Formats: sequence, structure tokens, C-alpha cells
Amino acid sequence: MNKEQSSFVWNVTKITDKTTGTGTALTTNSITFYTVLDVPKDPWDPSDTTDTIPNAYLNGYTTTTDNRMQPWVSVLATLTNAAWCGGMNDYLSTSAKITQNLNQRFSYQDWTDTEFWKNYTIVPPAPTPSSSFPYFNFSNFHAVAKDLGGGLAGTNCLDMAFGVVIFSNLLGDDLTVMNITSSTGFTTQKILPVGGTQTVTTNWVTMDWGYHAVAVRSSGGNTYIYDACLMLDESAPVLPVEMLWSTYNSKLTSASVNLVANTRPILAIR
Repeated sequence: MNKEQSSFVWNVTKITDKTTGTGTALTTNSITFYTVLDVPKDPWDPSDTTDTIPNAYLNGYTTTTDNRMQPWVSVLATLTNAAWCGGMNDYLSTSAKITQNLNQRFSYQDWTDTEFWKNYTIVPPAPTPSSSFPYFNFSNFHAVAKDLGGGLAGTNCLDMAFGVVIFSNLLGDDLTVMNITSSTGFTTQKILPVGGTQTVTTNWVTMDWGYHAVAVRSSGGNTYIYDACLMLDESAPVLPVEMLWSTYNSKLTSASVNLVANTRPILAIR
């Protein structure tokens, strides 16, 4: 992970079939290069094509947006900063640092659609009815997250899970958002919601949730959890980073829960 700048020297040496130029520079330009670990993964799309919005949110009608899903230079500039992932060279380090930084930047806001969620409305040709679906406004989220010295901003589990995935996958990682669910909801063990202080006993609380969203990596037949929204285990506080699902599950709740796909689209619409 790195950011580098080089100067390109441009010199016209040939026009059509005639040789021209003296070999001296006509102009120079400073070019910025961002080095990532691999090709960016979903929702990022490095190709120069338009992006298709899922049919499930459009009553079967397919439409495309502009190339807003191509990697954003502003986010690359954040992630290559030394305070984030600059100089790191593996996924475990980058995704762990992203999770840690987000955990330190926000505070818990019980479930509402926060400022980071908006409704996107598509009006297709008749007779297909218009459709609206929620999308994660990553532009707003990034603007808050990158300012590590700012005051804590309200957030919930979906914000944090989507944030970890979108940041990490820009660097070439391959995380997904999944939900922890139970048919009747579930009660947690004592946890420390994001923004709480580890040493303040009253900050450790049990919570009743209908579901909880996390970032997930599947590797070698195992499932690993990244959760920037909370810390587990009051006796030995730990932020869930590359934590085996079985370990995370036992520390989060004694209830019977399942890990299922999240149905909200990861669209980082500006």
C-alpha cells in the first residue's frame, strides 16, 4: 500500500509521417500512483463500463448508472496515509487497521437509517412502476471517517459493516456484509458498543437486537468476522478482527443465531 508521485516528460517526436522535435521536454506533469494489494473487489469496478443496479430493486427493470463505482482517488488518498494502511502489504493488516480506525471514529446510534443511508428512486419506462431502494452513501461516510481527530459521529451496525467492506475491498480484499439473525431476535452478552470506554463498567451492556450486521471473510473453509461496531468480552476486551465465527458467536450471544446474506445492495453512490 503506497502513494507515489513521478514526473512525466512529454516530447513530440513525430507528427504523421514527419519527424520533428529536438528531444527536449515540451512539458512535464506530476502523476500520482496508488499501489493496492490486488484488483479492487465489489462494489468497486475498475472497468470503464457503466454499472447495473440489481433487478431485485427495480421490479425486473434493468438500468445503469455512470462510472461512479470506479475507484475513488479521494478514498485511495485516505487509505494510503500512514494513519490508515500506508506501507502495509497484506489483507489481514489493512482490514484490521480499517476496522480499528472506524471503531475509534464513531459512536453507537441505535437502529435508525442514519445520515449515511439514502433512498434511490428509479423511474423506468411505463408500464414498469418506479422503485426505491436504500443505498449506502459512502461519500458522506468517508468524509466523516477520514477525519480521525474529529468528534464521534453516530453510526449503527450496517454503517460499520458496509464501511469496513467498501474500504477493504478497494485495496483488493474480498469481504462481504452478512447479517446475524434469529427467528425471534436475540440478546447479547455484555458488549461495548462503538464509542464506549473500556474501563467504564456501565458502558458494557446487554442489548436486544433483531439482527446485527458484520463484515465477513471466507477463507480456507472458515468464516472470519470483522466488527467495527463493538468490542466483546468485558474481562479481556477484544475488537473482532479476523475472529473465527464460532469464537465471535459464543462471545456475542448465548442464543441460537445464523449468519445470512445481507440483502441491501452495496452501492457507493456519491
